[in-house]
Amino acid sequence: MVMTICINFIFLLFIQQHLVLGLCLIISTLILLSEDKVLIFIFVTILILGIISGISKEQLPLYNKGLSGRVDVESVIFDSSMNLIIEPLHKKIRLENVECDLKDGQKVFVIGEVNKIKGDYQNYNNGKNVFYEMQVENLQMVDNQVSLRYNSLNQIRKYLKNRFALSGDLIFTMVFGLKKALDDDVIQTFNILGLTHLLVVSGLHVSIITYSFEGALKRLHIYYWIRKILIVLMLTILCYLSGFHISIIRAVGQKIIKEIGNYFNQKYDSLSALSLLSILVLIYNPYSILSLSYQLSFIAAFSLANMKDLLHIFRVYIGIFPITSSLNLYFNLLTLPINILMISAVGALLPVALFVSIIPFDIACLTFLIDWMFSGLVKILDIFANIDILNLSLFRITKLHIVIYYSFFFLFFCMEENQSFSKLLKQMRYALLVIGLCFFLIIDKSINNYYDESVIFIDVGNGDSALITHQNQHFLIDVGGYKQTSALLNDLRITNLEGVLISHSHFDHYGGLKYFDGITIERLYINDQNVLKELKIRYNYIEDFEKGDKLFFGEIALEALWPKCKNQAQDENDNSQVIYMVFKSAKFLFTGDITNKVEEILELKAIDILKVPHHGSATSSGENFIKRLSPKLSIISVGEMNCYGHPDEKTVKRLKSNSNEVFMTKNHGSIMIKIIDHKIKYKFLENKI
Repeated sequence: MVMTICINFIFLLFIQQHLVLGLCLIISTLILLSEDKVLIFIFVTILILGIISGISKEQLPLYNKGLSGRVDVESVIFDSSMNLIIEPLHKKIRLENVECDLKDGQKVFVIGEVNKIKGDYQNYNNGKNVFYEMQVENLQMVDNQVSLRYNSLNQIRKYLKNRFALSGDLIFTMVFGLKKALDDDVIQTFNILGLTHLLVVSGLHVSIITYSFEGALKRLHIYYWIRKILIVLMLTILCYLSGFHISIIRAVGQKIIKEIGNYFNQKYDSLSALSLLSILVLIYNPYSILSLSYQLSFIAAFSLANMKDLLHIFRVYIGIFPITSSLNLYFNLLTLPINILMISAVGALLPVALFVSIIPFDIACLTFLIDWMFSGLVKILDIFANIDILNLSLFRITKLHIVIYYSFFFLFFCMEENQSFSKLLKQMRYALLVIGLCFFLIIDKSINNYYDESVIFIDVGNGDSALITHQNQHFLIDVGGYKQTSALLNDLRITNLEGVLISHSHFDHYGGLKYFDGITIERLYINDQNVLKELKIRYNYIEDFEKGDKLFFGEIALEALWPKCKNQAQDENDNSQVIYMVFKSAKFLFTGDITNKVEEILELKAIDILKVPHHGSATSSGENFIKRLSPKLSIISVGEMNCYGHPDEKTVKRLKSNSNEVFMTKNHGSIMIKIIDHKIKYKFLENKI
């Protein structure tokens, strides 16, 4: 067990390129195992196999601009990210910029540029065994035959919806773990109450399905070994239809190991089974350790190992608490009791629903009752999830918090396993608890101080967004087009914004507002309110902000230099609000997407920090404009591989000739600026807040 945990840490350190720490951990582990040569041999063999596997995963086969293979849609029957499985090597490549509607299993030939995946979703993709992405330039259909999995899941979903009406999608999700079958509001309710594990195929679901199926076979007096063969076959089909998700591989693997142990009259040890399965998963793909599915599934299973009492669900939440808390803004006070009740309810209702679904005739009163009970549960959960007083905003959970938490968690685990430490545990447990809590609070306070009094130019790809934090208050200028800004706000536990200013009505500047769930905006400054029609956001006041207008944000002064009125220019880029800001002793200029035309007529003076216009395009940042400003620091907010060719090489050259420093978010990630003793200090956050 201890060896398994050490292997996990070593793989994590190597993958994150903390090579010195990894080598130190390897040496210390070898010393720990030095008395048992067999364990050392196993330990070294596992590490070698994992490293070889990791290297082979990152190698891309040679190709001549074109690749053929079959389409792998992650959510199978829903619009989702797509991979191309290259035949016959079974390598996966993420497909980007696909305009046609592709379905799982179709065979295609694609032409495009392939690059290694980087940025915000690198860990997510690597954990799913995807290391490269292709910007598709041309795509040809070779065979439009969809996969058996696609057809099967489509038919099953339609059947369940016809039989159970509104509850059909919920039952479908609980059986196959495809959350996209549900409305976003339902998923959000389950997230708030910590019930997300009910929407993925976990050990709970495998147990419910297995025991229900085995119970039915027993009543039919099916011979023992035929029952076991049928159960293994059923679990194999479930694995296939669920997409061989890590959580179901773990759960099914445990069940199979248990049955093998029964056959050889060996007592089943869940910790040993989990250790074996964990090592096999990591040998296949060491990057799985970066996957939330792997982390949550195995940590929860280790926490619950050898425990049969339902109240030991508390141990599961102790195990996964820091990870789930780092993903959610709130912790609902009813999470634990609701989980216990819901596990009991699902354990009773799901087998009945499955039984009713497989009988060839419809029992109207029974299907209505099941639908009514599932729908009723969702409505009750929605009520509890929306009672604000029950939703506590937790302090920010960072990687450092998680490392300290699991260090203590591991220490407690070792003490429980080792009798010689058991007395010491009883004597020290309260002291360790207090010390751990103090560490958490100290780290949280230091992080708050670290990001206060700063301007963060957020890496939102090819868009704009800047977060200004002053005296524990927060102001945004633009919000990008997607989730990056809201993700940063969630990471920093920011739920209230003093103001948000949208420079102009282009999606890459306002689209991120769509993801501002749970965030309240005091004042929204926007000159084109038409963009708000399809957005559900919470704000108290809305105002225009035109040339000559000023606003004060604590001791920070912001002034609009352009435009004079709404829709002054025909080109929407030239309707961008140009904002002059004085923050302590530094002068900032935020320019939106203005072109040379506006640059030439602006009344300007020297500044310190320039947010470069229009992502460094060729139509902006003219020679005269840059020379008049002579910024000390120029920041280009731009995404990798954007289809506009931003930034223009000549523009970058002009900026470098007239600025002390030029930074790009695509190279440096988010960029934090602080003014300390009248000096400009900067830090590259590299999207790791």
